[in-house]
Amino acid sequence: MIVHDRRIAEIMIEDIFLSSHNSFVLVDYNDIRTIRRKSTFRVLYRYELAINQISQLSEALKEEISFDGMDYCAIEMAYGENMTYSDLQNLMNISNEALKDVPRINCCHLTDNLPSGDLVVNLYMFAPKLDGDREMDIRIDKMLDCYKTIHSP
Repeated sequence: MIVHDRRIAEIMIEDIFLSSHNSFVLVDYNDIRTIRRKSTFRVLYRYELAINQISQLSEALKEEISFDGMDYCAIEMAYGENMTYSDLQNLMNISNEALKDVPRINCCHLTDNLPSGDLVVNLYMFAPKLDGDREMDIRIDKMLDCYKTIHSP
């Protein structure tokens, strides 16, 4: 699935850190904030697959992703309980190989929102900020502040 709606993607990024279904998030929230300051979200590539389909992801990434104008990628890997370390390492190797020319941050986390043998890979692609992005940045920041307030304890 490909998502171009910035509001949806920005909320999905927040959910990595706010969702009570996620645990063991292996990235610092400040890293995501730094990417947002320097770049603007453009497109999200979302892949839902079973652990035994990880090797098929390599071809999908090569065929579907456009790197034109992209300057950063936030890779989110959400997985269920049955994900082994070697499966996760294989998944990270495939993702990093496909994105080798784009600076990236890897965010892996265990979630109880997925069946134990499934995983989701979200590739949030960012491009340099344009003059017109500043106004939308302000609206997105306000939306995210409200969203965080709703989900804060």
